[in-house]
Order: sequence, then structure tokens, then C-alpha cells
Amino acid sequence: MFKILSTITLLGLAALSTTYAQSSQPVQAKVPFPFVAQNLTLPAGNYQLRYNNASHILTIRGLDQ
Repeated sequence: MFKILSTITLLGLAALSTTYAQSSQPVQAKVPFPFVAQNLTLPAGNYQLRYNNASHILTIRGLDQ
């Protein structure tokens, strides 16, 4: 159940970031649980998401570290 919820939340954040990608404004999100991205476990915290239309890459940057 937790894995499904975290996956849905992360996909929602990714979809939201692509909505804002047209204006190239990063999206900031407070994630209340650890999650996995690209086989790397990231801790709960504040993150900045930015999508690059040219390379189709979603960048996740931790703001707490």
C-alpha cells in the first residue's frame, strides 16, 4: 500500500512539473516520506523538480541538504 501511494504521489509531482515546464519554472514539493528515484532512495524533505523539454529529463534536487 505504501509503495503504491508513494508511486502515485511521485507520478503526480512529475505530471505537475511537466505542466509548469512550459514556463521553465521549477516546482517545489515537500515529500513527507522517503522515496526511490533512479534506484536511489531519497529521504523525506523539500525537493525542487525541473523538467527539461529538450532532453526530456526530470531533475530532482534536494533543498534540505
